Amino acid sequence: MALNKKYNKMKNVMIYINPRKDFDEECKVTIKIQIENSLDLGWERKDILLVTNFPYKHSGITALEVSDENYSPFFPPVSKINTIVDLFEKGLIEKGQLYWFHDIDVYQNVTITESELELDDVDLGLCDKGRMPRWGTGSMFFKESSKDIFVHIKEVANRFKINEEPALMALTTNNILWATETRPEETIGNHIIPFNVVGTENINERVKKINISYNFAGWNIRSVYGIAVKPIKAVHFHPFNTDLYPGSCNVLDFFMYGKNKINTVLMSESLINVFNKYGIK
Repeated sequence: MALNKKYNKMKNVMIYINPRKDFDEECKVTIKIQIENSLDLGWERKDILLVTNFPYKHSGITALEVSDENYSPFFPPVSKINTIVDLFEKGLIEKGQLYWFHDIDVYQNVTITESELELDDVDLGLCDKGRMPRWGTGSMFFKESSKDIFVHIKEVANRFKINEEPALMALTTNNILWATETRPEETIGNHIIPFNVVGTENINERVKKINISYNFAGWNIRSVYGIAVKPIKAVHFHPFNTDLYPGSCNVLDFFMYGKNKINTVLMSESLINVFNKYGIK
């Protein structure tokens, strides 16, 4: 497959922080899939930034080790926000670069170019949940100019001991109820208690909602697939999860075999091939 020459301005960032100082059993396999899939899609090794709190090497990629202090004990996914802030503070997020952070369970399906994202005038681009009014932080495109946004997310998440997604919602809606309600998307309605965090007055001019194709989890698939850019850019699922998924099948059937309400295979052939290489069929 031809290399995508536009990747010279974008970095592929993956973060995994675990107090055990090792990948869990699923990620021991899926991190290899991630790295090999990225290489197959044209990413250069120098542009793949894997960040962990333990030594790791695979296929020419050596992890950047950071402190255990980035781990979030109250909500482990907040560890990625802590770590991104740490990368900023270490001077590792460079001006003029676009960074794509994605969770280990968000798999790139096809080539993604910087120009298609249309992020020239904003600092951070990410998807929402489709029909649910909530940011999804599993896939985020960000610039050096977004540092203060991540610092604010970290501060809110750690102050209220909450998920990073409602922390960002609290900032972008200027509504503290996102940080204090147990299930805010279900209970807030039109009720607002201003948060008024200094420095975030123009945050909504700096954060852009991008198409859900860049973080496609499959929920409400009929409506969400209808608005998604095709082909689907990145699919979000745990392949070892055998629980039922929308459409009454397990996750792998849903994504790899199209056993869903739209009878559509959601993974690219090349991504399926990498999964098959590791015995996931």
